[in-house]
Amino acid sequence: MMAVSSEFGPAGKSALPGPQPACDHDFLPSAEDGARFVRAFLQIRNPERLQAVLEFVKANEILGSIADGVYALDENWRCVYFNDPAESLLGARREKVMGRLFFDVFPELLGSVVHDNYRRVMDGRTPVQFETMSPVGERWNSYSVSPKRGGGVSVHFHDISERKRAEGEIAKARNEAERANQAKSKFLAAASHDLRQPVQSLVLLMALAERQIAASPQARETLAMMQKSLHGLEGLLTAILDISRLDAGVESHPELVDLAALLRGLALEYQPKADNAGLVLRTAIAPSLWVSTDPALLERALRNLIENAIHYTRRGGAVLGLRRRNGRVRIDVVDTGIGIPRDRQADIFDEFVQIDNPGRNLGRGLGLGLAIVQRIARLLGATVEVNSKIGRGSRFSLLLSGAEQPRGEEAEVAAEVEDPGGRVLIVEDNAVVLKSLEGSLAGWGYEVATASTGEEALRLAEGEDWKFDAIVTDQHLGGGMTGVDMTKAFARRAARCVPAVILTGDTSLEGISQIVASGFQMMHKPVAAESLRRNLARLVRGR
Repeated sequence: MMAVSSEFGPAGKSALPGPQPACDHDFLPSAEDGARFVRAFLQIRNPERLQAVLEFVKANEILGSIADGVYALDENWRCVYFNDPAESLLGARREKVMGRLFFDVFPELLGSVVHDNYRRVMDGRTPVQFETMSPVGERWNSYSVSPKRGGGVSVHFHDISERKRAEGEIAKARNEAERANQAKSKFLAAASHDLRQPVQSLVLLMALAERQIAASPQARETLAMMQKSLHGLEGLLTAILDISRLDAGVESHPELVDLAALLRGLALEYQPKADNAGLVLRTAIAPSLWVSTDPALLERALRNLIENAIHYTRRGGAVLGLRRRNGRVRIDVVDTGIGIPRDRQADIFDEFVQIDNPGRNLGRGLGLGLAIVQRIARLLGATVEVNSKIGRGSRFSLLLSGAEQPRGEEAEVAAEVEDPGGRVLIVEDNAVVLKSLEGSLAGWGYEVATASTGEEALRLAEGEDWKFDAIVTDQHLGGGMTGVDMTKAFARRAARCVPAVILTGDTSLEGISQIVASGFQMMHKPVAAESLRRNLARLVRGR
């Protein structure tokens, strides 16, 4: 004699494993729980049948003891097993479910993800796992559904509502953090854009004033102090611009770059700054090393490293190195500066981190330089390494994939700017910036014509029979016409291409992409006078 769960009573006898041999049996209420059990008095004539029933009862006891919901449906969708947790999770008593069509008991499941997956298993005999919000009880459940021997499906499920709620809170927090980061980026972009216009005017006017007051030593000294302050402000704005550009999703535009020429040019440019600081700036550059990379982004990263090396070095100097290493190209910026503690070497790539500036002296920068280097390196597919010891100095390295030197192409040699002269059309809607641009270009030997809107520029150019060698224009001119629009209209009406420099303070991905797609030279405000001079000379000579 043995006790068998009533789940396998009249509706579930056929669920017993094996063939159904003849036997004497009687189902009576059990004294233990008349509502849930019956006692079957079986006179088993077949030992194999007895063993199967014993195994069946043991499995039934195991299923009844687990915390997850388990139920089974036969090939006709009738429920043949339903454990205690299933009662709790689905809110239905066992006796209401056993032997009945499952979707008659739970009609809200018809047409749901649950119903569709059960049918997939029933038809395809392939197990499936899925998570869904159950219409029954309005809770998230995780389901594992398997085909059952003899037809039908077995379902194992459990409540994952708490996990889903936690995931939702994490996602909400992540979204809020992303929105805050976007707001920060928009603020930085807007603030730097608004500040860039007056700074642009000051940069050009200072360069102009330097030529005009060369005869007065006292005026030169005052001007030098003004330039130092202005260069500090320009550096802060440039750092903010770089961060906002990178946050805006700027893309890399790779081309073959001669690294030796790039580093020699940077060394020549920074030599006066090193001399003024009493430092030695040397190079150890292997020739004919090329990479496929974005030259503007790489140059920006290298500038930050070189400026840091000079800024944090009191005695000695710095070395710019270039060599091959394990199939890659390695650029080193080595200094004999203050060094970085080992436990802070990972922190220095975070925004606004400065090891030696706890008082946040803005004259010493914002602590964005190395954060920009790290972001640019990721964008270029490069690796940044740092090796530093307190009191002995630091070595920052950029590792890039190498490329073959193009045939017949030689490294450019940095040289002093030779202004080619010519006629230049300047278009700028800010009167102060327009005046400073006019004075700078005239001082470089160009014949200049100016306009404040795109339409005015086109009328002026038409009156001059389109005889201009280059255009320098702001991108945002107002009146619905951009600098790119105006320059393209000039080219169409003149029936020839004209080199152009597009000045912009826009850091948005859309704004940058529009200028890049035009093929014109883009320069971000505030533009250094010498950089504009070099770019303009190159464009005019290349006509």
